[in-house]
Amino acid sequence: MKKLIGFIALTALSLNAYAIPGDNGVSDGLIADGDNSLHSTAGALTTFVFDTNSSALDIIDADGLKFSAGGINLTVTSVGSITGPVIQDDPGNGGLGVDGFPHETGPFADNMGGGEILRFEFDQKIDLLQIDLNGIPGTNGHTKQASGEFGLYSDNGGGQFDAWNHDGLWPDDPLTDDFLTITWFEVRTVTVGATGRRGWHGYVDSIFVRTPEPGIAALLGLGLIGIAVARRKA
Repeated sequence: MKKLIGFIALTALSLNAYAIPGDNGVSDGLIADGDNSLHSTAGALTTFVFDTNSSALDIIDADGLKFSAGGINLTVTSVGSITGPVIQDDPGNGGLGVDGFPHETGPFADNMGGGEILRFEFDQKIDLLQIDLNGIPGTNGHTKQASGEFGLYSDNGGGQFDAWNHDGLWPDDPLTDDFLTITWFEVRTVTVGATGRRGWHGYVDSIFVRTPEPGIAALLGLGLIGIAVARRKA
């Protein structure tokens, strides 16, 4: 009986060694972190929400900002040709931007513009499932809508995309395999997009990530190890 219990336990560990995908939808039950981010976890899905919607949580840091949610540590820095401090939630419903674009003035001077880049680096490999942008000015800061083109690149590749299709208003376009099993990605602003449209201006509102699943071969290997251990003890 002890051998059977041990085998079952080892098999369970093998099956739980990978992350079960969560619901890639709008998250709820957001929890405020001490590092000024909000997050929600659903299975393996972790949502970083940078739009805290509170002036009390506005933060700016020339060295970048650090976030932690769902066991994942994230560092966001400004690495573009025009750099400046990374700023969060200014205005109150903005998200992550860069305080550095020299010819921007007015209440939206801290968003991202031509030449500015935010780099998102993780302490482990992740799958980037979705990115939500905003950028169309409203009566209370920026609304959760975006227009224009932006660059999205990772250590696997990337390209230029239509911001309108990544603003969190459904349906949005799914991201390509360039953003699976990565350790970093960058949101890049452009003056003129690949199709000749103007570049996107705005903020990074939120990202949806998960820890990647290992391949079937890896899971099979773990199962075989469990069988071998059980037989050796038999």
